[in-house]
Amino acid sequence: MSMTTHRQSYRRFRLTVTVMTLTTPLVSPALVYSADPPQDGIDPTLLEQFHRLSEHMGQLDWDREYPIIERAMHDIWKRNGWTNEADRFARDLVCEVAAIPPTQPLKRLQVCNERVAQRYGLSEDQAVRFQRAMMREAAGMLVRNGGMILKQTREWMEARADGTPFTPQQVAEWTGESRPLILEMRNSVDRLAKELEPMLEPAKHRTLKLDLRSFDKRRRFMDRMTARWTEGKWRPEDWGLQDDPVHTTASHTGGASTFSAANPPAGKGRIKSDAIPRWIGHEPSTWFAYVLDFEKRFNLDAGQMSTAESIHAELLERANHFSKTRAESLQSVPTRQRGTHESYEPIRQLFLELKSRLDAIPTTSQRNRGEP
Repeated sequence: MSMTTHRQSYRRFRLTVTVMTLTTPLVSPALVYSADPPQDGIDPTLLEQFHRLSEHMGQLDWDREYPIIERAMHDIWKRNGWTNEADRFARDLVCEVAAIPPTQPLKRLQVCNERVAQRYGLSEDQAVRFQRAMMREAAGMLVRNGGMILKQTREWMEARADGTPFTPQQVAEWTGESRPLILEMRNSVDRLAKELEPMLEPAKHRTLKLDLRSFDKRRRFMDRMTARWTEGKWRPEDWGLQDDPVHTTASHTGGASTFSAANPPAGKGRIKSDAIPRWIGHEPSTWFAYVLDFEKRFNLDAGQMSTAESIHAELLERANHFSKTRAESLQSVPTRQRGTHESYEPIRQLFLELKSRLDAIPTTSQRNRGEP
């Protein structure tokens, strides 16, 4: 390998880690595409933009930013009663990684991998294999979602650098954009867990099981909160920012007030009620919103929710497989025609199947309470 090629490969590696570790507004990672995404499909222009953005991150005073993040994490964990050993491990790992400035992405990855290796008793070879798996996931997220990650990271950084508070309108926009990525992170965690499990000694399987339960609690919390944020009901305390000087000042001046998605404020930044669609039959990335609404409407219990989400995962995988095998013909259909075009009929039928199978889950009493 030539020196030039080596430098290019290292730079690609570093930028991929940068994307994985930058603090975005709604930390992003998947739709279920491939468990082994392409490593060389990244737009060079996008990579260059990420490179410049990572350099600009150095302008932030991380000694000021990190204490806010640390307080926020401890506050969110405390308010939700996430107090068992697995919960505390997750919180402490988040804080330890966040303490490292985002301009040092490789160090962040190294610390994360070291803590995982220590917790699960991985050998040096196993730790390397797991690190490669994390890099594969990060690269796939960048290939599929780089533009959105770049946009949100830039907006977050500009707001913090300027001392501008986040607004409910802004968070609603970020939430709508990040829906596929939030789902992707869950799928990524599942894939990494499957990668990790065969490496573990029997005694460590219980640790992994408890850690996944802990993650599931935070996943459900995120589901509830994103439903509110999409409606424009975000508050600084949702992110543990009630003591952040920028947002404390804004609350006294009305700068971060709640707005109604159905009747948003006029002027710059106005969000129309149809700007963030809830779900679209021919767009599988929006189907999870339907599942969440269904769970809430019929007050499903934990077992029923698990069934509903398993059905969603199955149908989403089928829809994504269909989309990949017919990508060229589907992409040629204008967006406005996709709701009725015959090319999208198989995807629309899968959404109807999702609705039909979910309809069979509620009990009679749940259905009587949930039907309008």
